[in-house]
Amino acid sequence: MRLGKNTARRVQDGIKHRWLCLGCERRLSKYETAFATNVFHPYNKDDGAVIRYDSWLLKFCVSVSWRVLTFVRSETGLEKWSSEQKRDADRALEAWRAFLFDEIPHPGRFEQHLLPMGPISNSTVGNLPNNINRYFMRGVEMDVARGETAAMSVAKMGRFALFGIVTPGRDKWKGTRVSPGGGIIQPSQYVLPAGLIDYFRERADRLATLSDSIPEAQKDKIEAAALKNVDRMIATDQFRAMLEDQRIFGTEAILRKPPG
Repeated sequence: MRLGKNTARRVQDGIKHRWLCLGCERRLSKYETAFATNVFHPYNKDDGAVIRYDSWLLKFCVSVSWRVLTFVRSETGLEKWSSEQKRDADRALEAWRAFLFDEIPHPGRFEQHLLPMGPISNSTVGNLPNNINRYFMRGVEMDVARGETAAMSVAKMGRFALFGIVTPGRDKWKGTRVSPGGGIIQPSQYVLPAGLIDYFRERADRLATLSDSIPEAQKDKIEAAALKNVDRMIATDQFRAMLEDQRIFGTEAILRKPPG
């Protein structure tokens, strides 16, 4: 992995802040393990799988949304958010904290929406970035998104996008809400707020810009490592995502751009 602030250096893990005591770390760790074991890895092996989840999934999602919103607020102050959205951010963080500590049975209007993602077979949406499959299938980032009314935290975790609702908007969601009592993740028809397509475009473009900013010497090393073990590279999800972008947008979409 490479962090957006320094694409020249490979890293083994994401950003770390010492916010939690050991007890809280252990509390959240069991939800992370359950998500990885029961959802993340099975879906990566078979994106047509029917996955059943229990109450731990909402705990996991809330723990991620709490950390994303806390981090972005500490870094940016949510400067582009309205006064009401900032007040909602305080309310959401408190509701999520209380839910994680079993003080309330569910996070109320501060819902969690989990969207499983996979390769695009076809689309009626125009002007998609030519790395959209690489973003959908492989992108990892945390962010906040807002519109005129709605606001949310966003965690992109490979083939999953998690939205923690801070200020509900007028647009409806369908098939993505994580239920406190458990449920099923399966191939389905999902309905998302219309503004998210522009958001996905912008984030995919950002990923392409960051990829292009990797120094040429580092790109040489990446290519050499791939060629050294071609069979292993071909078996990766990254290679599949590249092929899906090549299928839709042509070979130019995946060729390395010349310097300058």
